[in-house]
Amino acid sequence: MIAPIFPLYALNVGATLVEVGLLLSVLSFVTMMVRIPFGTAGKSLGPERLMLVSCSLYVVSLVLYYLASSVLWILVAVVLNGLATGSFGPLAASTVLNLADPETRGNVSGKYYFSIGLAMFLGPFITSVLIWFLDYRLFFLAILIFPLSCILPIVKLKANRKDGGCRFSSAERGETRENRTTSQIFRLLRQRIVLVLVIITFLFFVCDGWFRTLFPVYGKRELLFSASAISVLFAVFGGVNALTRIPSGRLSDIIGRKKPLLLSMSMCILAFTVFAHTGQFSLLAIGMVIYGAAWGLRVPPSSALLADNVESRELPIVMAFLWMSADSGFAVGAGMAGSLGSMLPFPIIIQSTVLVLLVCVVLALVGFRVQYGRV
Repeated sequence: MIAPIFPLYALNVGATLVEVGLLLSVLSFVTMMVRIPFGTAGKSLGPERLMLVSCSLYVVSLVLYYLASSVLWILVAVVLNGLATGSFGPLAASTVLNLADPETRGNVSGKYYFSIGLAMFLGPFITSVLIWFLDYRLFFLAILIFPLSCILPIVKLKANRKDGGCRFSSAERGETRENRTTSQIFRLLRQRIVLVLVIITFLFFVCDGWFRTLFPVYGKRELLFSASAISVLFAVFGGVNALTRIPSGRLSDIIGRKKPLLLSMSMCILAFTVFAHTGQFSLLAIGMVIYGAAWGLRVPPSSALLADNVESRELPIVMAFLWMSADSGFAVGAGMAGSLGSMLPFPIIIQSTVLVLLVCVVLALVGFRVQYGRV
């Protein structure tokens, strides 16, 4: 919900475009740094406890966004926001994938990520409505209802679990500690499929960081769109993203993981080409449709590809590392975007993403070969 208007909100408080990029970079960096610690801690503490911590941190961050009167206070809110959003994802994803049969893992992955994609649609859509009536500060106050409404169901879920949550034995906790070591991560990265997927994910999110940081500002300043109209475009992206995920997962169960990933990268190239060459709302909406479909095609096959080629006991750490590669890529992209946006026009910056995505296509073509799983 915050993403479509965050650059505009920060500029309104007094941040420069470079500072906006740095704030988004910090958000991704903090999210990245807590992926593995929270993912592994959930095995001993139980996921419900960490979900409650996550909701509480998110509530505090929204209050700080509402109260912020300077860039420094926005920075504090961003750090708490990053802690909240990075605290539960990898463990939830790895749990879902471990419970799925290998033959239907792509389908299950698609359903899981569909829920995330649905939020990516409903969030910007609700934002487009609220921001029409509320200013930026009141908007953050209004959306407090969402994390607060999650607390009671999580408490009930924890109370209904006879074992108190998803905990592991002392031996398994010892194994988890071993998995957290640097040597374990490097050993996993020596698997070609894991390394190539991490690199592709990093590069993809560098491009996404450029786009998400600069497009709202470009739309507001150059195209004269309202904040509500920009949110509608992101809602279009999120809706198509969500609708594509389940078919993408099922398709990857049938034709393999590689082909949907290649199609996704090709569609991203097409979408960014549209963004670079038009300023019409209708054509930009078509570009968002293509970009959303590309996102939906990418996510389930990527996760299923890891699950197919990594042992189940190692999947939580690998999933956390994959999500970290996405966070770090976005952090680099957002950090670069502020400086690039001060020197170059938006169309030139976005057109340059085509070269980065072509590198991703080449890596996927030559890097995804069968090890002991399926591609």
